[in-house]
Amino acid sequence: MKRIIILAVALFFSIINGSARSWEKSPFTITEIMENVYNIQDANKWNPAGIHYDQAGEVVGMNNSSDMYLVLGTEKALLIDLSNTINWYEDPESIISEIVYDLAGSGKLIVTVTHRHGDHLGMLPAFRDDPLVDFWVPESEFKGTDIFPAQRTVFFEPGASMDLGGGVIVDTFTLPGHTPGSTIFLLRGRNVVFTGDALGSGNGLWLLNFESFGNYADSFRSLLDYISDPENNIVLDDLTLYGGHSWQAGSLMYLGKQYLDDMASLIDRIAAGVAEAVPYETFIPFLNTNFIYGSAIITWNRDAAERYVEAKRFPPQNDFTGKGPTHSQDNIALLELLGTYVLEGIDPMVGDMEYYLYDPMAHGADPGKKYPLIVVFHGASNGMEGIMCAAYTDFVVYAGNEYQEKIGGAYLLFPKANEYIQSEDGTQVIRGTWMTRDPETGTSVYIPTVAALTEKVIATHNVDKGRVVVGGTSAGGYMTWRLMAARP
Repeated sequence: MKRIIILAVALFFSIINGSARSWEKSPFTITEIMENVYNIQDANKWNPAGIHYDQAGEVVGMNNSSDMYLVLGTEKALLIDLSNTINWYEDPESIISEIVYDLAGSGKLIVTVTHRHGDHLGMLPAFRDDPLVDFWVPESEFKGTDIFPAQRTVFFEPGASMDLGGGVIVDTFTLPGHTPGSTIFLLRGRNVVFTGDALGSGNGLWLLNFESFGNYADSFRSLLDYISDPENNIVLDDLTLYGGHSWQAGSLMYLGKQYLDDMASLIDRIAAGVAEAVPYETFIPFLNTNFIYGSAIITWNRDAAERYVEAKRFPPQNDFTGKGPTHSQDNIALLELLGTYVLEGIDPMVGDMEYYLYDPMAHGADPGKKYPLIVVFHGASNGMEGIMCAAYTDFVVYAGNEYQEKIGGAYLLFPKANEYIQSEDGTQVIRGTWMTRDPETGTSVYIPTVAALTEKVIATHNVDKGRVVVGGTSAGGYMTWRLMAARP
């Protein structure tokens, strides 16, 4: 290959900061982040990465600098991502080609890309027509495209690895969410990951449609399993995440374990509908909200987030948990068989309690008989949905004729916890669950009230006192054990 030598005066300097050595070459800043691993940014002193401010603090410009990472082995060099298209400097393609070849030395140059967005493909023209360069790209993201030269491109499957020689091995992991085939690259044995935009770089992981959150939540949990697997020899406490826009991580340049912990919590909070949500404007109208927990931010759509929560709570065709092998009908119809009542407060720490009761006598059962009582406690947050909390437990199926006939009739009692959302330090927290503790007894604050409610139903209905059954789901399971221990 004939390489053009740029005969221009380029600012060139070195900064020794611990073991990191940095220098500029025309529009690029190169940093040696560890032995034989380099970060290359499309930014320099005259057009630095990030938002630009004047002396008055007003925004006057921005360089959303995108990172390339060059990993060197003894036989091959792997360039991960291709940064932005640079239109603010003359002939950047020749310059980046020269930088990469100078660092790679005699090693075979392989180019890969984390995902199919323009700010990670900008310097593709520098290498696409170079016959000495091969491309190794994720099949899940690029299969069927003609972006890369067909004769020199290999589409790898999820989980593929590349040996660069000298013990330098790069593993891959597909992490759908930001894009359907976003792929991260792990430097085996060094606890280093190059993430592109798949995990965000500090300012927010962008999820661009409704389906993307569910895909990301699933793939993120798979990533945590992968990291935790001893066979992969990853030390979580030492893990270093180099993002596709490292300037967004501030002075850190990279992220680590705390970020992953915060991201896991944020995903759970979004799925539960209790994440901190801050309005946010981007050039993409769909992206209108930052969901925040600790150091993690997911930039998504407020309506989409609410739809996701509702879809989890109200599956298609009102399935809930009852639409399945044990019950082929909709729980919604069964809720109409329950009566709604209120137990006036007997305990000031709890107050009035709403509850729902299935009375077999009201549906044709023999009034001359006594029937068992089934008391069921719902899970955390379900109490905020009113009578729907009974459907979530799935025990409402016992109100149907099929089950009433099989068990010979039974009362069903669904107490409802007085749950509510409380904002604490900008985060929405569920309060008033069954797990709310009485500071004096150390057990659930609801014990006196639910015990009184159960006793009232037994006393005022044809209940067989020898057949009182208590159960619950999730937080309701906690309440079950607490009630049994306190009032056997």
